[in-house]
Amino acid sequence: MPEQQALEALKGADLIVGCVNNLAARADLLEIAGRYCIPYIDIGLTLRTADDVPDPAPIVAVAGHVFANVPGGPCFWCAGYLTKKRLESEAGGADRSYLRNRRVGAPARDALVSPFNGVLANQAACDVLQIVLGYAPSRAAVVYKMYDGFSGTMTDWEVTSRGDCPHCSSVVANGDPVWA
Repeated sequence: MPEQQALEALKGADLIVGCVNNLAARADLLEIAGRYCIPYIDIGLTLRTADDVPDPAPIVAVAGHVFANVPGGPCFWCAGYLTKKRLESEAGGADRSYLRNRRVGAPARDALVSPFNGVLANQAACDVLQIVLGYAPSRAAVVYKMYDGFSGTMTDWEVTSRGDCPHCSSVVANGDPVWA
């Protein structure tokens, strides 16, 4: 992504499910989904370890999300999850990389894989079925699901469309992008 073969495959999809490791890749998938009016479900998980503690450092937070974006409804930009500042901060002045396995400047020990991903994947599968089978709730306000692995809870956060959203106002249903 954004190589031509990947773009062509995504343009023909009925639904996109993403589980990528950086905001730049999320922004790109959201843009493609919006341009071609394809629902996009995003899964994200972060396990944070204590700073200034020798290895093995204890895990101090297990946080995740599942966000179902249907074009015409609120998106990551509306929710404030994607912002120019966050994208610039993530890149840290470096070129965008889709192969980066950890946050810029984060300790290598923060790059963890866990069974908590399964919880989020199951919720995303439920969201896919709701969309495909047509019994999803109204998308005028979308539910952004936040996950706390320590308590084992998924909390719904309602997100509404912003009139000044850069994605919703200029990308949705705009067709072929021009990639530099």
